Amino acid sequence: MKLMLPLLIVLFSTTALPAQDDATKEEIKKLQGNWVRTSFHADGKSTDDGDRPPDKQVKLEFQGSTMHGDAFTLDITKTPRHINVTTIGHQGRKAIYPGIYELKGDVLKLCFPFPFEGKFDQIHKRPTEFDTKAGDNHVTEVYRRVKK
Repeated sequence: MKLMLPLLIVLFSTTALPAQDDATKEEIKKLQGNWVRTSFHADGKSTDDGDRPPDKQVKLEFQGSTMHGDAFTLDITKTPRHINVTTIGHQGRKAIYPGIYELKGDVLKLCFPFPFEGKFDQIHKRPTEFDTKAGDNHVTEVYRRVKK
């Protein structure tokens, strides 16, 4: 009987993993393509990108498991959902930036830490909400999908 409980835990945890992987793969498929930023929120202030001319638009591309050329991973079991972007960061070292995201149809909201005024001490702290306040050292960007 004592062996049964650990065996059941292993059995159920391993059967749940492929479903999560499939769901994550489906979520990654939903992100694929090109996006244009519609607004930017930082330090308690917001800007509306409006209808910028094409050469002035802030663009974002998801291709496979890369976001604008940097590798990313998702955790769709968290609320809000987590996204980690791996890039070459400060001083040429590999850096992982922990963020949150929300995908609703053709609208994508991303929030990441940002080193305002060179403050790198909060750069690895994942935001917990999309609202930005003065001094919270993160940015929220809203994008819309570019239709072909």
